[in-house]
Amino acid sequence: MRFHRYGIDLKRLEPKHLEMVRQWRNHDAVRLRMRYQKEISPAAQADWFKKLDTHNDWYFVTEQNETPFGLFYIKEVDWTRRGGEAGGFVSNTKLIGGIEAGIGILALMDFAFFILGLDFLQANYHRGHSQIVLLNRQLGYEVFAEGPDDFLTARVSAAGYLQAAEKLRRAALRIRGAEAGLTGAEPWLTEHIKKLNPEKSHSLVVA
Repeated sequence: MRFHRYGIDLKRLEPKHLEMVRQWRNHDAVRLRMRYQKEISPAAQADWFKKLDTHNDWYFVTEQNETPFGLFYIKEVDWTRRGGEAGGFVSNTKLIGGIEAGIGILALMDFAFFILGLDFLQANYHRGHSQIVLLNRQLGYEVFAEGPDDFLTARVSAAGYLQAAEKLRRAALRIRGAEAGLTGAEPWLTEHIKKLNPEKSHSLVVA
């Protein structure tokens, strides 16, 4: 499955991606920013992948011009509450705070709110990562809890995202164009989209 938005491709995680993603995740610059900081073995990576739920865990290899640069996700979707946890990481820390990572996150959030039809997203991140803190604030996230390990938990509603990120989304559309599309979606997702309020779908093409 592929979601295209703002010149970014979100390609659903497949077995062929696992070793590449594992190497990204084990790099010190990425690993040491995470709550879980142990190195991940190939066996552990494969076991984790097998446990993902098709309808509730949406992990994407994120590409620009067919060059992969990160893993972004919405996981553990609660369809009763219509919310999930968003997150991700890039393959190179030099990309943190850069335009590709920022636009990739916009594409992910558009997918969450317009394709999945979620009402809110939560995110967990360390308060010491200033670029991530700033970006999440610009996306409308509001912190509502802080753990003893200095990790913050924040939440943003669909309406809050659209209001806070209006200028960012307009800039992304101006720079990258308005083309958007979803291809290779499984029948469950196609039927789910048809049931959504047309205002949430924003006329994104489904093929």
